[in-house]
Amino acid sequence: MAKKLKSVLVIDDDKFSVILIERLLKKGEFAETILTASNGEDGLEKVKECASQNALPDLIFLDVNMPVMSGIEFLQSVKKLDLNPVPFKIYMMLTTHLPEMYQQKVKGDLVTGFIDKPLKEENLREIVEMY
Repeated sequence: MAKKLKSVLVIDDDKFSVILIERLLKKGEFAETILTASNGEDGLEKVKECASQNALPDLIFLDVNMPVMSGIEFLQSVKKLDLNPVPFKIYMMLTTHLPEMYQQKVKGDLVTGFIDKPLKEENLREIVEMY
């Protein structure tokens, strides 16, 4: 049996992507709890809510391009929460090319890695196993 994370947060405005990730997480029994948010602002509120309950997610899948608050704006806002050390890993999901220079800027600065959409089961398994 694969590792099981306590909680995963999926932040994406694409309902199809959210459903796909939820199905993959459930099928592989990778997470006890799956939280979702449709944009960075909603995601930030979920993180704050989880922090107040001392139950932050282990892993966050974060879309880059979203309305209301983008993935990049979400990262900037999470930094301001002063969670030291940040207890979760963030994987940014890309539908378009993000220039290498930009990837280098955000990677390691909260972002563990980048994955292309749609997320595949083998990619998810690798991510959970690395955790």
